[in-house]
Amino acid sequence: MAKFDHLPPFSPLFGDFIMDPIRPILVRQTHKAGNARLVQAVLRSAGRLDEAMRMTLATYKTEVLHRDKPVTMDILKDTSIPALRTVRNPFTRAVSCFLHCVVNSKRVWPTWDRPDGLSFRQFVTYLEKFDLDTCDSHWSRQFKSHAKLFPSRYHIVKVEDMERGLQAFNAKHGTEYSSEGLPRLPHLRTKNPDLKGDFSDEPFTASRIFKGVPPYEFFYDDQLVQDVKRLYAVDFAAYGYPVEPP
Repeated sequence: MAKFDHLPPFSPLFGDFIMDPIRPILVRQTHKAGNARLVQAVLRSAGRLDEAMRMTLATYKTEVLHRDKPVTMDILKDTSIPALRTVRNPFTRAVSCFLHCVVNSKRVWPTWDRPDGLSFRQFVTYLEKFDLDTCDSHWSRQFKSHAKLFPSRYHIVKVEDMERGLQAFNAKHGTEYSSEGLPRLPHLRTKNPDLKGDFSDEPFTASRIFKGVPPYEFFYDDQLVQDVKRLYAVDFAAYGYPVEPP
């Protein structure tokens, strides 16, 4: 079986932020919650998207943005700097986290030895063992305990209605961010609407995921709904998401 004796620690705090390349605007990255599309929107507005896509967004953030405009503690504390972040419904995000884990299994867990795959129920069961405030940011809570160290000053954009959220930010700060017409990201999973039924205990491998996955609601049964509600309760409360699956 897979040796999930630990989850990797969360990424360095400052690595969770970037600055707009041409404006004094702070962007808080929230993995598996529309973060990449938000970064795309910011970079396109700055005329940097084509350059970034040639390098991959992750590489560009690390090798260019973090180098040229590093985020410091002073920036995090400066409430005069507008701040922006995306959030996502915890039910759909949990499934996305699961798929990310399976596809990136060798990188995430070097001790991975489950060639037959992993089910969503097994993934949620493993999450029960860990501190979801300090684990890998791809499946940690969106509202982490360390968030209280910084001012609650973020303009929240729900990924389910990203364009409206960005337009509201634009109206307030004079920016020109938009999620419309952005290039498709290679890590997005293709959903197959013909796949229906109960997939909560179905093992998934990377190769199976690449062929298409069921609509996310089919990964849940009643027990998993309750488990995810409990594990990510602070996210439901903080961002006003309904506690029933979409």
